[in-house]
Amino acid sequence: MDTSEESTFPLLDLQTELVVDILDFVFDVPCENNSREYKSSSTHVLPFVCKEFYRFCKRDFFWRASMMRLMKKDKKQIAWPRVVEDFATDNGNSNVNITGPEALLKAACERMSPIVQQQQERYGGDESIYKNLFRYLLNEGFRFFFPIFYMPDPQLIRGRRIGLHFFEPRYRRLIREVMNRFPANYRQGENLDNVPRRPRFIYAHRSPLAKNQVALVVEVAKCIIYEDGTADVELDPVEHVHIIGLYEQGNDHLYIAQAVNMPLEEEDEIEDNVMMDIAMAQRRAIGNYSIPIEAYLHEIQRLLGRSAR
Repeated sequence: MDTSEESTFPLLDLQTELVVDILDFVFDVPCENNSREYKSSSTHVLPFVCKEFYRFCKRDFFWRASMMRLMKKDKKQIAWPRVVEDFATDNGNSNVNITGPEALLKAACERMSPIVQQQQERYGGDESIYKNLFRYLLNEGFRFFFPIFYMPDPQLIRGRRIGLHFFEPRYRRLIREVMNRFPANYRQGENLDNVPRRPRFIYAHRSPLAKNQVALVVEVAKCIIYEDGTADVELDPVEHVHIIGLYEQGNDHLYIAQAVNMPLEEEDEIEDNVMMDIAMAQRRAIGNYSIPIEAYLHEIQRLLGRSAR
């Protein structure tokens, strides 16, 4: 019996252009349709079919096509367009007014090129810019590591500034470490509202603290760190995330989370439920049930600068 690769995979007998067209049809990438689904044909199926498929999957052609496909999707239904856009229009970029999928992807590649050159050991000499861009954004933008502050508060919501006092040793370390790369004046109460890329960490506001739980990324708007290490902070919740990993760091029980972005549509649904809970709590507190719940809800939306959906 002939067991050669050619007889086992007659697809390889086709012209290269036809093979590329066929593979392009089944080539998908991690987290393309689900933010927590890491298995994909490009990483877990096609490369293991045969050596030729493995070589095909390294081609930048497929990764560019996949990135363009992601960029053209609805921002509300998938987080990828927002991740690429944030990277492409980062404040270190001379032109932050880039618009359109192709222009944004081109700008992201231009920003990625020096990163690949500076970290050649990390990328193993692979100069496939689109593949490297995807891998970088997957591990640095789409999913990421942040220290965690944990205190249940189910009414937290984007756009609603909160104030906290840090006194536990683990949270003294948290705020010290996230503020370390910023000038000392920002640790002494100077406002960070106009600072690009403000200090960030994760506020785990739902119980229990566990994998697959929803949490909030918060940015430090103002911070005063006192001589004894305690701190007063003002925080702006900016986005909801899923916690996909938890790791204890050090002896003070400070946890680090690996988190993943979620689509805006999912964030909006979470916040619609939170605002409804707040509205119902307000109506119970006032005790006037003749006022429809929608009136309370619209007032909350107005105060948060939200339009009714």
